[in-house]
Amino acid sequence: MNQNRLLVLGNGFDLACGLNSTYADFFAWRFKKILEENSYAIPDPKNNANIFYSTRKFYQKNADNLEEIATSPNLPSWNFWDILFLSQNASDSPLMTDSKWCDIESTIKKAVTAILFNKGDKAYNEERIDKYLISPVDQLINTLRLYPDKVHLATFLLSELNKFERTFSTYIKQKKGNKGYQDRVSKVLKELLTPSFLLEAPHQEQATKHKNSILSFNYSLSNADDFINDVSIDRWINIHGYVGSKGNMDASLPIFGIDSTDIDENDPRIIFTKTFRVANGVVNYVQPLPKQVDLISFYGHSLSQADYSYFESLFDTYHIYSSDVSLYFYFGAFANSDDPEEDKRNTSMNNELRRQMTTNVYNLLAHYGKSLKENHGNNLFHRLLLENRIHIIERKGDRK
Repeated sequence: MNQNRLLVLGNGFDLACGLNSTYADFFAWRFKKILEENSYAIPDPKNNANIFYSTRKFYQKNADNLEEIATSPNLPSWNFWDILFLSQNASDSPLMTDSKWCDIESTIKKAVTAILFNKGDKAYNEERIDKYLISPVDQLINTLRLYPDKVHLATFLLSELNKFERTFSTYIKQKKGNKGYQDRVSKVLKELLTPSFLLEAPHQEQATKHKNSILSFNYSLSNADDFINDVSIDRWINIHGYVGSKGNMDASLPIFGIDSTDIDENDPRIIFTKTFRVANGVVNYVQPLPKQVDLISFYGHSLSQADYSYFESLFDTYHIYSSDVSLYFYFGAFANSDDPEEDKRNTSMNNELRRQMTTNVYNLLAHYGKSLKENHGNNLFHRLLLENRIHIIERKGDRK
């Protein structure tokens, strides 16, 4: 029987294929360039920890004149967000201390909230601002937040974010040129989209009859990439942008955006939400979802609450409670080892990874179930189990 399949990809897919696509990897590359532009020595430039340490020393030395450095005509690539993340790496902004320093999108939300939205507990009140104005970046944030024209200020911050996104796009485009990554992409996609029995030679013709669609949260790939071969893909949807392939002039910039929860239409932060930026035409690669699917697979996602709105929209579209749609949640696991002790450790870690994924899947479905009428959501997970429509599958060897 032919099937319509939808594969939903997160950053874990790129990592499993060998792409250094974490935010920490990007900042190591970015900070190294900044240090080199300023002729600042790095003891071991191939070691990320040394790069971050050297960057902190550079920031501490230049904190009082960062604005002058950043606006130098010799450094046109610098922007507001570069300065903010330099400060984050140096732990120099008490206003931002409860953010993981290299988590780009949570930092964006805290920054635009501090600058643009000054109401109640959602922003920093005056007493907190006055108490913690001890760093140059906090002083810069306070100067900006006192600017009366919030619309103009939001436009400026978004323009600076576009520059930052362009730099991130350059980084991903460079990294995706790695031949090992390109070879691994086709292999893993084929395994995820094609059941194991169809990988056998006698069934290859049947495998090509299935309609495969991909919904990617990543910026790195699309079916425009000529190194993706031996995989039948009918449509590829890049919900947050695509850095492009060699010679491809139609790519859009990747977008960083904030969650729209608790942000209404009159909130100046709305232009930073992912939903608004996609709707505003920032992303060129958004296509309609397939009208019908029989199977939805997820790989490379932590299934965090920040992404619930996307997943729940999928569940609504395909009526997972009342339909026959099956859900497959894949997670990367450690390979078996010939060394008994290592194999024992890997087995233990894989068991923990499975427990974490099962918990995340349960929480996602429980949250989604609350939106269903007639209390159907109370038994959604149980129903999917009874009908054999939910599967949690490890992929050994995808973690190193």
